[in-house]
Amino acid sequence: MTPSLEDKTQNLIPCCYVNGSSRSKIVRIPHDYNPYLEKVVLPGTKLYFQAQPQAFLEIHSNDIISAILEDRIACSYLQI
Repeated sequence: MTPSLEDKTQNLIPCCYVNGSSRSKIVRIPHDYNPYLEKVVLPGTKLYFQAQPQAFLEIHSNDIISAILEDRIACSYLQI
């Protein structure tokens, strides 16, 4: 049984990711977890978002040729 949109958006937690590097990063939460997220985070900036506690935030490099997965962080760890 596929969960409804209401089920997927219940129990969202507030989160914050800080790009402490000197390069832009592409962050995303895969579509398995609603709401889907994909953003560019500039150096030294914060991204506030909501996610399900079991979701993971993927951090990708923002290179000209490709985006390489650098890290996966549990959203529960980024909870504020």
